[in-house]
This record gives sequence, structure tokens and C-alpha cells, in this order.
Amino acid sequence: MKTKAWISRFAAVGGAVVALSLPLGASAQTAPDYPGGAPPQVLGESLTKEVPTQVLGESVSRGGPALPVTGADIAGLVALGAGAIATGTVLVRRSRVRST
Repeated sequence: MKTKAWISRFAAVGGAVVALSLPLGASAQTAPDYPGGAPPQVLGESLTKEVPTQVLGESVSRGGPALPVTGADIAGLVALGAGAIATGTVLVRRSRVRST
């Protein structure tokens, strides 16, 4: 009985949303293109090509055989995941109905 009442409320709210949203879509079609009358006039741009300047390269030498540091902080991600699992476990245990 409780499910039927929930379904009927959901259907009523859904029908109201659809009924109220239909006129809004039609009002966009009937709106004028430009409220002031004629569309605005846009002037084009004039582009000129400049002579590129020459840039001298820079020589770079490797600092040593060390590998670059890439990747993420794995320890922080593991701690975050463990905290999420612990929080989820506590919430599930509290939400269960205890039978006595």
C-alpha cells in the first residue's frame, strides 16, 4: 500500500513538471530575434603579418643519472581510501536494524 502511494505522488509531481515546462519551450520560438529591431553591425578586423624575430636556443645539460619524479602520492591515496572504507563500514553498521 505504501508503494502505490509513493508511485502516485511521483507520477503527480512528474506530470506537473512536464506540464509546466511545455509552455517555456514554446515561448522561446515566439520571441523576437533582436529586441531592439535590426541586428548589430560588426566590423571586421585587419590583420598584418609581422616579420618574426629569431630566438637563439639554449643548451641544457643533464644534471645526473637521477630519474625525474613522476606519479602521485601513493601513501596519501591509500590513507584516503582506507578512511573511506572505514567510514562506509561504520555507516552501514549503524544503519542496520538490530534484531533482539
